[in-house]
Amino acid sequence: MVKYFGLEGFISEHPDVTGYYEAVSQGADIILMADDHIFTAHNLRNEKIVSNHVATGVIYAEIASRYNEAASKDILVIGLGEVGYAGASHLVKKGFNVFACDPNKEFLEKAVDELCINPYCSDDRKRFSMVFEATPNADTISEGMIEERCLVSTPGIPCGLPSEVGKKYRVDLVMEPLVIGVASMLYSII
Repeated sequence: MVKYFGLEGFISEHPDVTGYYEAVSQGADIILMADDHIFTAHNLRNEKIVSNHVATGVIYAEIASRYNEAASKDILVIGLGEVGYAGASHLVKKGFNVFACDPNKEFLEKAVDELCINPYCSDDRKRFSMVFEATPNADTISEGMIEERCLVSTPGIPCGLPSEVGKKYRVDLVMEPLVIGVASMLYSII
């Protein structure tokens, strides 16, 4: 993957702390490593470190926020786990009117309290031209949430935009689950 970005890389022989030791011993400048819980990038020279959750949330939220044809500064965030919360926080800092939904009421309440975002309910009938979807679930985006010719930015697998809804509303979809997130991780630590 790092060769795709013009960097030299190698895979350590061991996938654990021994592999970390091996990478440091061989003079690695940056270490990308993952386990069952987290994927991180660590720049050993400048000591910057980032998780995939944060970097992916920020980059996909940024992509959604740059939609040139947006009708307003209102943006919908679907999912407020680690990725969605990071993206929502980024959007608030950029001055967007963030609306969000999450079936986990604790996640939603935390984001409303800490980030001062607006809870979104499908009964609101509000439609968005920018959507950042950060869930591991299919079909989280319904027709009632989006305007025609909107942008949906999602790192989620599976995609939360049903294909028939995407076609009907001529949605511009940005979804590339690995390369965009890794590029954002590397950019964050360089």
